[in-house]
Amino acid sequence: MSRFSFNNKPKDKPYIEFFAENIGAKIKDGYLVEADNDYFNGVSVILDHFKNIRIIAHKHFNKKDYTVTLSNDKEFDFTIICFENNVLYDNGKVKFEFGIPNGFVLLKGTESVRLSYKENTLKNSVVCHFNRKRLGDDILEIVDRTNSFFYHTGNENMINWKLSLSDSARKLIHDKYKKQWIFGKINELAIIIKSIFYSAEDSFVNSIFQDNEIESAYLIKDNIEKNLKEKPKLEELAKKYGINKNRLTTIFKDLFNITIYKYYKEQRILKAKEEILHTNKTLGQIANEYGFSDIGHLSKSILEKFGITATELRKK
Repeated sequence: MSRFSFNNKPKDKPYIEFFAENIGAKIKDGYLVEADNDYFNGVSVILDHFKNIRIIAHKHFNKKDYTVTLSNDKEFDFTIICFENNVLYDNGKVKFEFGIPNGFVLLKGTESVRLSYKENTLKNSVVCHFNRKRLGDDILEIVDRTNSFFYHTGNENMINWKLSLSDSARKLIHDKYKKQWIFGKINELAIIIKSIFYSAEDSFVNSIFQDNEIESAYLIKDNIEKNLKEKPKLEELAKKYGINKNRLTTIFKDLFNITIYKYYKEQRILKAKEEILHTNKTLGQIANEYGFSDIGHLSKSILEKFGITATELRKK
């Protein structure tokens, strides 16, 4: 798997030239980068003429698996990454991957993440670098409490912004005005993000999650997978991994698109199915091992999930 890195830009080189050289692409119209290499094809829009801010928007079709290492640019205090599906975080102690399909991650200082892309997938994302002057003191107070980054779940405005960039919408814009339209859409996203930051409502605090909370959610997910015999007890798990119970249920649902209890039930039945297919354990042993009340409970769950009885499954 190939890796691309966009760190350590020379001071005397415009970012768009640095970016284009890294991916073997061509610069068009002074702001558009067109790429067609062995790993992806598509376009990137780079706006680097604003004070204290740089915005990069991508639309690429991925031909192969590859990763991109992205760290905060030394010229800026923060980096925001929007709409990514596979963000890999590794702090040396724990490593986990999460998605931000409708929201964003804010990186601080020299922290970095690795973005992973899969073959035959489409990449639509936006990266924004900016300085502390762009944030108010109230938001900086929240940001400064985090170790390395925080995760925002997104809101209706961000979802609607993504939908407004459909191919059909772009085709309705005449070529003469496409540059203006692109600049306008990116500026619109910047306004949406600024609005989120400057919101005085409690909903802002309730919709962001710090790095340690994301880490806790992943550790709890691992804990559930290793202890399928027992139904997860939220209060105990939240206390053990140092996260508020209500925030745990919210972030778990947002990160994995499933509630904790549904995830437990799904993993339990999948593991029971594997045991039925690939071991000589009796149905009673499997039922007991994975927390089913009895063979009947196991059989009913198998039938509901797979449309086949446990006995028929074993004969396969």
